[in-house]
Amino acid sequence: LEFFESGNYGLQAMDGTYLSASGQLKSSPDASCEFLIKFKGDQVSFISFADPSNPNYLTAVGGPGKLKASKDCSMGPPSKDELFEIEDSRPQIKMTAQNGRKVSCKS
Repeated sequence: LEFFESGNYGLQAMDGTYLSASGQLKSSPDASCEFLIKFKGDQVSFISFADPSNPNYLTAVGGPGKLKASKDCSMGPPSKDELFEIEDSRPQIKMTAQNGRKVSCKS
């Protein structure tokens, strides 16, 4: 998660790209990459205001679970498909050598 000055949050992938409301990854964030976080118990939902007159919940779409802001917020509270759990995980880093190649570990 990345906090923006607007008070919203962005979801950043490991490669530094940002998830947009359309489900595309963008190299630099714009308004479509900003989400409001709504808490419900120990779960969260993400609301996109990419179209301010029609806010949408972020949801997993289709078999592969592509994330996309597609459910209209006016249809009521988020369902289980729009609720996510944020888990604590081990710290993750990416390392790049001086030649621009990524460092990997093999066992």
